[in-house]
Parts: sequence; structure tokens; C-alpha cells
Amino acid sequence: MSLFYLLALATVALAQEQQVKTLAAQFDSVNTLVKDNEIDKAQALKKLQDILPELQAAYNKLKPDEAKKEKWVFPIEGYSSKNIGGTRGEGYILSGYDYFDGNKHGGHPAHDIFIHDKNQDSKDEFYPKPVDTYQNLLQK
Repeated sequence: MSLFYLLALATVALAQEQQVKTLAAQFDSVNTLVKDNEIDKAQALKKLQDILPELQAAYNKLKPDEAKKEKWVFPIEGYSSKNIGGTRGEGYILSGYDYFDGNKHGGHPAHDIFIHDKNQDSKDEFYPKPVDTYQNLLQK
């Protein structure tokens, strides 16, 4: 393989990675506007309908094998359902939830996952490494 070919491949890979990061940041921006009730439902829906298919396509070009089921981890790697709050799923309440209502919604269609992090430095007290939470991944 020629050096030119390898450089071209590296350039394409870096451009694809940057596209994924840009689109992910756009999604995060819309998500924050929705959460804070600073965008109306129709406008948010339109923006997400524009961003999400493009983000999925860009991600699949970058790392097509990452979406394979055998690569999946529980929402936080190294944790399990034992880290979900509650005992019988009582924290999961679907009724009354609409994503586009932001923080002014009823329901709670999710389980809260707790890590051991009393000082909130994103490091589990039992392990000296940062936990791969959403906010930590955005900072990488």
C-alpha cells in the first residue's frame, strides 16, 4: 500500500469522525433546548428529523461494527441491573411522558442507574478510573 493511499484513508477517517462529533453536538444542543423548554415541539421535531438520520449514517460509516449486538454493554460499562434504583422497577413510569415537554413532563420512562460517586467527580469510589457517563463521553 502506498503512503499516499494510507494518508488518504486517514484523512477520510478523521473527516468522518469530525462529522459524527459535529452532528452529536447538534443533537445535544437540541436536546438541551427541549429539556429547558426553549424550543417548541414542531421546531425540535424538525431539527431532530434532520440530524438523526445523518448522524446514524455518519456513525455507521465510521464504525459499522460498533452497533453489533455482541458489542453492547449495559448502559454504563462495568455496571449491571443491580445498580438501578428501586427494587421492582417502580421508578419507571411511562404514563404522562412526552419527550418534547422537556422538564415539564409527567412520567419517568427510564431507570436511574447509580454509581458510587459521593463527591461527584465522575469516578467510582471503588475503582480509580472515570465512569463512561454521557457527560464524560462528550468531553473526550
